[in-house]
Amino acid sequence: MKTQIKLALILLFILPSLSFAENKTFDGGVFFSTWGTGIQGNYYYTNEILFGGDFITRSEELNYSGTYSSVEETLTLTTYEAYARYYFRELELTDGFFGQGGLAIRNWTANAEGIENDTGSKLGSVKREWNPYVLVTGLGWHKKWGNGVSFSSSMNGVWGGKMKIDYEEKQGPCLQ
Repeated sequence: MKTQIKLALILLFILPSLSFAENKTFDGGVFFSTWGTGIQGNYYYTNEILFGGDFITRSEELNYSGTYSSVEETLTLTTYEAYARYYFRELELTDGFFGQGGLAIRNWTANAEGIENDTGSKLGSVKREWNPYVLVTGLGWHKKWGNGVSFSSSMNGVWGGKMKIDYEEKQGPCLQ
């Protein structure tokens, strides 16, 4: 966790300065998404075409407790993504509107375990794992101001990839 904080601080102060370069062909920064918090770097090949990549991570421990049982869950999402964007610059009213497509390589797992509150014994478990390779496409809008600060919003879809689920249940009279 300490390494991630140091890396985020370095990126907050170093990567945004890349967009201040004379030719303005590179930019980068920190972003937030439903997949987690990430860092991003981009190369403007032309005014309309951008190549980029990002690294996203998210980790959570979730605990649910009821009268007779509890569930402990660990969620870990790590994603590497490479993409290309095409900006529809000819549409004057929507200068920053873009279409995006790319490949995501991800390591996503979610493990949950049910525990009986009185005895602490395991009632069952669920392990979920997602396919590591998926195509990502989307649409979005990116506004870049003259001082190098930018804002972007996009909606992406994931194509391909299935979830593998392993389920284990305690057998015996207590679950009948």
